[in-house]
Amino acid sequence: MKINNNNYSLDILDMVSSQDDKKELLTTFISESQLCIKKLYEELQNRNLKQVSFYAHKLKTSFKLFQIREIYNPIEELEINIKTFSEIEISEFINEIDLAFNKVKNDLNEKIENSYSF
Repeated sequence: MKINNNNYSLDILDMVSSQDDKKELLTTFISESQLCIKKLYEELQNRNLKQVSFYAHKLKTSFKLFQIREIYNPIEELEINIKTFSEIEISEFINEIDLAFNKVKNDLNEKIENSYSF
């Protein structure tokens, strides 16, 4: 199954057999990613760079599974080099990640709501 968008790939869904399980996997991916992005903002506000790096790593793993290329490089740079960036730069990275994820999320939600066959 090569459902590919310029922003991501759903090839990972080939490992799951039922449509319901595929939709659940996508729904979980969306909700967990949203939570992690929220935590990135919160931990930055608390100036807890170790936790920002932790949530960046957690997101990177999921984004890699869905081959979300637009997000992968910024999130990896944020995770690895966080101590070299100012708070403003970190905030810009998080905003970039959030915006790119929202594009993917909106597309996936539309597919889920319209009973798209994965």
